[in-house]
Amino acid sequence: MLRSEWGLQPKHERFILESEKGVVNLYMEKNNPVQTKAAKSAHRRKKVTIGVIAILIALIAAGAAYLLTQQKKAAPADQPSFNSTNSKATDLADNGDYGGQIQQYKDYLATNPSTTDKAKAMMQIAAAQANDGKYDEAIASYNEVVKLDASYKLAVAHGLANVYIIKGDNQKAIDQLKEAIAITKAQGGTDTDIRIANDESAIKGLEKGLNK
Repeated sequence: MLRSEWGLQPKHERFILESEKGVVNLYMEKNNPVQTKAAKSAHRRKKVTIGVIAILIALIAAGAAYLLTQQKKAAPADQPSFNSTNSKATDLADNGDYGGQIQQYKDYLATNPSTTDKAKAMMQIAAAQANDGKYDEAIASYNEVVKLDASYKLAVAHGLANVYIIKGDNQKAIDQLKEAIAITKAQGGTDTDIRIANDESAIKGLEKGLNK
């Protein structure tokens, strides 16, 4: 709020900006016949500056309130954990209810939009879709996993290879296994030779099927 009152001397007027952030005092001569046009202009600019400051304070306060509201929305207290969701989904899969298993993970992602387990949940959805005979959906889900987290490339390559084998598309399955071999070589680690040998053996078996 901007108000004015007499200053320390009768010819001075004090302009006061009051806000929750404090008080700003400005002293200007009142009705001074020698006040120049430039001084009047400076006086007006100070008034404008005070108004801008007040607007900025209001915007900052509104922005802080909005961010706080968004944080509360992003992390409700009743969010299910991935482990509890995975346990329920596994029970459904054991009973052959792949549709229910898929829905468990989808519900988890819907209620946990900021979860760090998004790729893990999507990986489970893809596998469940493949088990449920929804091969094209499984392929799309596997591709989505890599977009979410590139560290799943090897698991996705094997997952896609399995889907293509079930679909009878041996060539695409071979391509995925070759991709898996390249990733394994790049990553290194323990049992690298064994994992590469297993994929190469699978490729040879698929190639025989192509040559029949």
